[in-house]
Amino acid sequence: IILIKTNHKKTIMANKNNISNQFSTFLKDKRTAMGMTLRQFAIHLYDDEKQNGYLSKIENGKHQVNSDTMQFLLEKLNCRFYIEEL
Repeated sequence: IILIKTNHKKTIMANKNNISNQFSTFLKDKRTAMGMTLRQFAIHLYDDEKQNGYLSKIENGKHQVNSDTMQFLLEKLNCRFYIEEL
């Protein structure tokens, strides 16, 4: 189980085979809630607007992220990230 906590809600990703897709949706929802374009989001997360292509691939499910990448992105977004093995 992966649990992501933001200031206002919790997102639980429980299906191990679908975590990357669920994270993609979470990331896109977070970006749009912040009112950012992909370029602005890339600058916010990486200080590099050229990372917008990479973020686009993540958001569209064309690149699966590992737990280290998830943790990096979530920390940049001030979210808490927990992994619990059952």
